[in-house]
Amino acid sequence: SLPAAPFPFIHHPRGWGHVVGINLYLEGLRDIIQGDPQIFHDRSQGAMVLGTGIEDWFNYAHGWEFQTPRNQSDPLCGVPAKGVGGYFEKKGRRKTLHLHGDQAMLNGVHAYRRMPVDALVFNDGIRGYFELGSNWSANNYRQAEDIAATTFYYARDTPGIRLVATLRGNHSAVATVGTTEHTSVTSRFVGPVTNPLLTLSGRILRHGTVLSISLPIPTHNNGLMLRRVFDFAEPNQRATVFIDNTYVGTWMTLGGNTHFRFAESDFLVAPLYTRHSPITVQILPLTKWVDFEYSVFLVV
Repeated sequence: SLPAAPFPFIHHPRGWGHVVGINLYLEGLRDIIQGDPQIFHDRSQGAMVLGTGIEDWFNYAHGWEFQTPRNQSDPLCGVPAKGVGGYFEKKGRRKTLHLHGDQAMLNGVHAYRRMPVDALVFNDGIRGYFELGSNWSANNYRQAEDIAATTFYYARDTPGIRLVATLRGNHSAVATVGTTEHTSVTSRFVGPVTNPLLTLSGRILRHGTVLSISLPIPTHNNGLMLRRVFDFAEPNQRATVFIDNTYVGTWMTLGGNTHFRFAESDFLVAPLYTRHSPITVQILPLTKWVDFEYSVFLVV
């Protein structure tokens, strides 16, 4: 058995590119298919892409194609070969064969996914894992006997973004108009439970408040990427974003998580609005808006 630790299917530490396909082979107890994909990119501290299970990642909800003897091959995804090992439950003189359940085995499942139209794009490095072992399951049902992956991706070692500034607390580049509240939260970033426990200080903004970020930037650029560290316990946060009083979009974070409260969200700004200096980014919350940190990246 493999140790109870996330299994890496890609690790490209620096540079930009995109992932276009994954082949996977695995053996183990049936619940291994519930291991969540966790993908970190562009220097993120937490998972920027978080799946709901290995079987969902390969587009087979609830794992029926993983757990039944029938093979399946579609143009962009499939489970073309597998062995499904059940177990016998004995009650008196009667034995019942179970192909599902916590003791059932997946004996040599081969799965693939091709991503020509939903590629995983990264600008400065990517790490991807499938969750395995007991880091989520107290009963250790996700223990792997064997697992291997081949990942297909295009990449260059040159980063596609450059950090301009990281803004925390009462940074001189940040100003607010309206009422703000202080908050302090102890939690972890979204991702493996091995993420360290942290305490972050931030602010709570509400509808009617304006947060402004004013910065000098190089005028030769291909746009900006704004990254926000926020409190994921407050679900479905939304704000409108302006660059020098010109509307450029709505920044939304969907869903919420009260167990792993620190998360990151990116907002891209087209070069049409960024090829002058200095610039002022204005964020106008439409809902309760809880932030701990902003980072500004130049797209190069």
